[in-house]
Amino acid sequence: MNEFRASRRGEAGDFEQEKVRWITAEGERWRVFERPAPSYDRRGGTHLIFDCALIVRRVRRFPANWHELHDDALYALTRDMGIAD
Repeated sequence: MNEFRASRRGEAGDFEQEKVRWITAEGERWRVFERPAPSYDRRGGTHLIFDCALIVRRVRRFPANWHELHDDALYALTRDMGIAD
């Protein structure tokens, strides 16, 4: 399980911490991180994004401690009905 924190500049121009995990599943290297829902998504909230070279998956329902899950359990969240490719 690999994890690191990267800084990014927030909307107000200040730096905020972002949790990022790198996992390997189904032969792909996935970057996993949180993002606010796009403005056109009426449901709002925060999404957990899984992206690799050719695929992006968005999970709407995920536990607050997602970054502590074992890689297999974390990737299993993409099999939930809350996913959109």
